[in-house]
Amino acid sequence: MEVATLKNSIVLKRYQRELIIEPYEIRPPAIIHVKGDNPLLNVAFALSLLGYPKEMIWEVGYEVVNSSFYTQDRNDSTHHYIGPYFRWEVSGFWPTVEEEILLGTPNNNFEHYNRIASILGIAHLCKRNPAMLSGGETAKVVIASHLVHNPRFLILDRIFNELDEISRLSLVNNIKTILPSSIVCIVDETIPSYCDFTVSIESNKPKWLKHHPTTNISSGISVGNNMALLHVEIISLFKAKHKIKITLENYSVIRINKKTFDPVSCIANSSDFVLLTGPNGSGKTSFLEGLAGLLEVCGSVVVDGIDETDHKAIYALSPQDPQCDITEHNLYDELLFACGSTDQVNALIKDLKLPQHYLKIPLKEEIGLQKLTSILAAILRGRYCCLLDEPTLYLSKEFRQIAINAIFRYLRQGGIVFCSSHDKYFIDFMKKCTINHTASGKGGFFSRTPHTT
Repeated sequence: MEVATLKNSIVLKRYQRELIIEPYEIRPPAIIHVKGDNPLLNVAFALSLLGYPKEMIWEVGYEVVNSSFYTQDRNDSTHHYIGPYFRWEVSGFWPTVEEEILLGTPNNNFEHYNRIASILGIAHLCKRNPAMLSGGETAKVVIASHLVHNPRFLILDRIFNELDEISRLSLVNNIKTILPSSIVCIVDETIPSYCDFTVSIESNKPKWLKHHPTTNISSGISVGNNMALLHVEIISLFKAKHKIKITLENYSVIRINKKTFDPVSCIANSSDFVLLTGPNGSGKTSFLEGLAGLLEVCGSVVVDGIDETDHKAIYALSPQDPQCDITEHNLYDELLFACGSTDQVNALIKDLKLPQHYLKIPLKEEIGLQKLTSILAAILRGRYCCLLDEPTLYLSKEFRQIAINAIFRYLRQGGIVFCSSHDKYFIDFMKKCTINHTASGKGGFFSRTPHTT
């Protein structure tokens, strides 16, 4: 088996920060988990380590200082990259998922495709139109479209949290059998299972940790058709300052003349955090978009304690893809546009201790900052209820903490949050805060039970 070797040190630089990547030897197949406080630097490290072109490193804002020592043999057939803008990769030309994935593959290797589809849990989607998929299902299709080409090097940049937990586990535990001669870099703060190496980038020199094989790896895991019910859990965090109540009775959302999920009944009061969980395609995004008035709904939604009946006056939506939401040049301008009050913007900045240097950075430069801005803008719109679709996607540790603090601030003031998430750490943290009560996916069950931390 060929050994991939970084033969010379590489120096990356941006402003006053410098990263020195020293020679390292990696034997394929291998999975490298890259994490650190700066997502763009993490990506630049992965690109440099695996010999991607300097132009890609420049795109994330870093320069290869010692360019005379930097060599690359990258081409489109050997070096693949999937990033947080993965939705752009869906062509829109092919009517089925199967055709979209197999586009351009030699001899249409259906056996290879079928195995990948089984591992990612998308076999049941093969005849579905790619435009009709959820965000997580779309991410799986894009991943599959790269895997069928058997890349020698693959970078998964902040796409892992688009997948439900079972799909993440299945992919990381099977990817070395799909790509037996490849090196895969996963750039993310957390991943669910075994990797060969973890690289932490917190100083000017990456810290490598080599993991030893473990018997806990379940290499045979594959994902079935994700038909489990959407789960709704209500977490009461604070004593409500207001008396607002949102009652859902046999609520569901209609797409293509069908209910997206089994009807749900629940009651959310002021300061409640309503958590939506379930596998990719279970209807979490549709649930939120239905409340926002963007999709047709069935059942009833009753809001007590306020006079307004217009959806726009009740709900503020932060979508899964922040690019659908951002209109202004920087964070400060977006927040000001959201509420129209410099006093409110400045109060939020002060309460969250938001670093001043983030206020004027062009939002187009970093999707994590776009995502954080979308969340803060939704909270500042002054609506009674915030609808947050996967609020921790793409966020660094620092941004994640700011987002959580902002959510708590909004709940403390009496707002209601409906939130979808696959982020186990975020979900576990929220559940530890206080008591919870659970709503069924059938509409016939509602209970309140103590929660033990």
